Amino acid sequence: MRGFRYLDAGSVATLPVEDVVERVEAIHAAANQPDAIEAAALLGIVPEPRITVSKVLELYWTLARKKTFGKSKDQLRRWEAPRNKAIRNFVSVVGDKEIANIARDDMLDFRQHWLERIEAGEVTANSANKDLIPLIGVSLEAFKEFPEGFPRYRDSATLSATVNKFLRSNGLLETPRHSFYSLRHSFEDRMLAAGIDDRIRRDLFGQRLDRERYGKGASLENVAELVRGIAF
Repeated sequence: MRGFRYLDAGSVATLPVEDVVERVEAIHAAANQPDAIEAAALLGIVPEPRITVSKVLELYWTLARKKTFGKSKDQLRRWEAPRNKAIRNFVSVVGDKEIANIARDDMLDFRQHWLERIEAGEVTANSANKDLIPLIGVSLEAFKEFPEGFPRYRDSATLSATVNKFLRSNGLLETPRHSFYSLRHSFEDRMLAAGIDDRIRRDLFGQRLDRERYGKGASLENVAELVRGIAF
């Protein structure tokens, strides 16, 4: 409030005298009558305000302000729209709860909400954007052997643990600190060394681009040629 960070009364009492005076002087006083609500907030007499889901979005707009620099009104509207929609969807199912009170059951309810919408045909399970990536080298050979991919791991969180166990059991880890996830790091390092553009690297990882996405991006053939140079 009025540019001051919330502190409870005990913390306010430990502030240097000049800081306490600064807070007192910031309290609005009409006709020499200090505003009781402002006084309670600035001096920490009231409990710390809780942050709700909708409030988080308001805070996010401030924290992410640099992402909006240079955007036109229409670009800003399109950038804000999916974030507004995500919050509305969550609040419609779980409610505008305080963040600290969101429980595991709330998340399960939200998940069930989307499963039911998928079953009803209102949305599809693959509604999210999908990136096309080229299969080169050992990844191509793997999918030649298993053209349907590995269905048992598509909706399972056990893939990483399964692969890590296999790598450890067969002495395939370079160091104890290496893991299945290390493949992402080495892939990124090889792409950087090859001078592959940041947008292409993000597309291959399925990561969000931290700016407006212009054009269709590199063709599958172009990306395949770039990746072929670092494949094994």
